[in-house]
Amino acid sequence: MTTAWIASDARRAAPRASGFSLLELLLAATILGVVLLVTAALFARAVRDVRTGALRSRAAVHAQNGLEGFAGAPRIEHRALGDGRWAEGPPEPSSPAGWLRRTSVRYYPLSAVDDGWLGAAEAVPTDDEIPGIGLRAVEISVSTGLGERPIAHLVRLEWIRR
Repeated sequence: MTTAWIASDARRAAPRASGFSLLELLLAATILGVVLLVTAALFARAVRDVRTGALRSRAAVHAQNGLEGFAGAPRIEHRALGDGRWAEGPPEPSSPAGWLRRTSVRYYPLSAVDDGWLGAAEAVPTDDEIPGIGLRAVEISVSTGLGERPIAHLVRLEWIRR
């Protein structure tokens, strides 16, 4: 009798080895779903950031090339996508989207530079109006089309002497 009682008690105390309950499976699937959803959102954000970074890098290269090839006069240039050359003037409204590069030049007399701040109101129209030493500010901004906000903006300051 004692052996039967011990065996039946052992069967009652032994854990079930039949698998997971439905509640445990639902909880694990919910956690896995949330993790996958967050990962997918982060991946989409990373792809968008890489594309934006590539666009900004190309715009910065176009601005730097325009600054290096500066010929002394303000100008507007455009370049169609896939085209390897810049053309003078704004693009035609019917042309495909591409790049737009604007170059502007401002001249500042030495008196405007004294305080360390340069304002558009202190600029003079040409370097002929600068007596002695002055400053020329060459600004280049690059955007993806007319009316678009610039993606890259570079300024080069040069001392000039008349």
